[in-house]
Amino acid sequence: MGLAIVNTIFALGTASTDVKQQRSILIVNRMAVIPAILAFILAPFLYYVSGISQMLYMPILEGVLMLCVPLLNRLGYHFTAATGMVAIHCASTFYFGSIMGELAAVEFIAVYLFLMAFLIYKDRGRRAVLLSLIILTLVTLKLNYLFPFLKALPFPAESVAVARIAIQCAVVFLVGYTISFYVKAADERLSVEEVKSAIQEKQIERLKEAKTEIVRNAKVAAHEIRNYLSSVTCFSEKFSRLGQRATSSVPVNKGEIYGMKVCSDVMKDIVDTMLCKDLSVACIDRNCVSVFPWRSWAEDILCMYLLTAEGMKKTLFYKIADADFHFIRANKYLLTKVFSNSIINALKYCHKQVHVEVSLSGAHVLSLVIANDGEGLSPEVRERIENGWAEDLAEVKGGNGFGIPTVIKAVQKLEGKLLIEETKKWATVFIYQIPTELVEDNAEAMSEAVSAPAAAHLQELKILLVEDDFMSTSPFRSWARTNGFTLWLTDNLPEAIDVIRYERPDIVFLDAHISDIPMEEMLRQIRIADPGIPVVVISGDATVAECARVKEPDIAGVLLKPFTENEFFTVIKPICQQETGI
Repeated sequence: MGLAIVNTIFALGTASTDVKQQRSILIVNRMAVIPAILAFILAPFLYYVSGISQMLYMPILEGVLMLCVPLLNRLGYHFTAATGMVAIHCASTFYFGSIMGELAAVEFIAVYLFLMAFLIYKDRGRRAVLLSLIILTLVTLKLNYLFPFLKALPFPAESVAVARIAIQCAVVFLVGYTISFYVKAADERLSVEEVKSAIQEKQIERLKEAKTEIVRNAKVAAHEIRNYLSSVTCFSEKFSRLGQRATSSVPVNKGEIYGMKVCSDVMKDIVDTMLCKDLSVACIDRNCVSVFPWRSWAEDILCMYLLTAEGMKKTLFYKIADADFHFIRANKYLLTKVFSNSIINALKYCHKQVHVEVSLSGAHVLSLVIANDGEGLSPEVRERIENGWAEDLAEVKGGNGFGIPTVIKAVQKLEGKLLIEETKKWATVFIYQIPTELVEDNAEAMSEAVSAPAAAHLQELKILLVEDDFMSTSPFRSWARTNGFTLWLTDNLPEAIDVIRYERPDIVFLDAHISDIPMEEMLRQIRIADPGIPVVVISGDATVAECARVKEPDIAGVLLKPFTENEFFTVIKPICQQETGI
């Protein structure tokens, strides 16, 4: 019960303050209450051994004044309470030291007051005032010993030793109690340092893990960039060969153009995957964010090659826009050459599917912007071009050595009308009047248009593609995404047989050149797995395709690479009617 009351007194004034101030208030309360309790205990004992009445009421008065300190803290007068507590201790020291002499154990009380001063006050100014007050008290007592102006009370000789032991024990207890606060503060500081050390170790471990992750991401990015650069180099060589052959008399293989279109699709998938990776990570050595510099570069390269790939498609808008032209001129010469030649290739091999501009007069025209050598075209050369006299092509060359002569050759092959809309220092704009027979919707063009099966039935269709050339799977993957049908891809016959047996696809597209197995053997094994499944043979060789059509009359169809989506629908539509009831 008594201990609970003491703890309650200790906690007075600590409820509505912050943590640091609570600690100071708690120390002040304890430094006031503990001496008050000791004073109440010593008062009757000193009166008993000395017989002097002052030894009874003066310690009790000191204890009562000390108990007022927690009340001041409770009222919010924290500085007044601390200062009052120190003043009471100094006054008691002076009083008892002056009337009791050496019996008061002044030296121990001074040690206690000095320790308490450094413990309570954090401000240097207040601490200096308190220390000055304590020193003044000790100096005054010393002067009183040397030149007595206050007479010490006479204590009986037999009680001096007993009183001295009691007082010194009480003061030593106070000194030890004060030192315990210092020990506790040191332990708290060590605990805080240990916590900080543990946190720092965890941070170091996290930084090490982050650094390892960064290195791993960098290695992955390096491998991807290396593979990507290898692909770009391969495409550059192929496009370069196409560009060289486009300006010669050797025709460009239609399958090669289709292959380059597929290459561009695959390349776009690869780069899209690369660009989706977020490699912007915090740098450990510096408090900054470092970004891998290849990101924007890869986007530029992708954009350039997609522009180039546009010339390989069979249906597109063949006009070089001003923005595209400036973009190309800002990049390498090879790309400029390849891009322009790819347009000429498209003009040669895609006559009936060329997407052209329609002028206000309704005539079909095509605009081409070709780079010059920086000098423009002279009036004489311009007249010769418009009149079809450009046999001497050396006089009409572009700055890259191919542009205008190649356009003239293409127009001669197409038998169209070529006009010059304007010529500038760095570019010439040609207007090509496309012959009517190349753009009118004749019977042959209409026959190529095949209506696609209904979307709902296409979504129920299951197709197995047996193809070992990943680039050749690109159109199937694209059509599967667009139309929603199920597509299985495999590059070996045993896996294809398993798919046929367990998944039951509606149709099989079989590459005639897969692996080293003859086409007849592949068809035989497919017939064993499912005798009634339709099989479409695909090949890039017209001879092989024709041979398959003759030797295997029971196959569902033959497709010659490259084939369009219309040709694909032409093959699957009868099969859809049979399998799904379209």
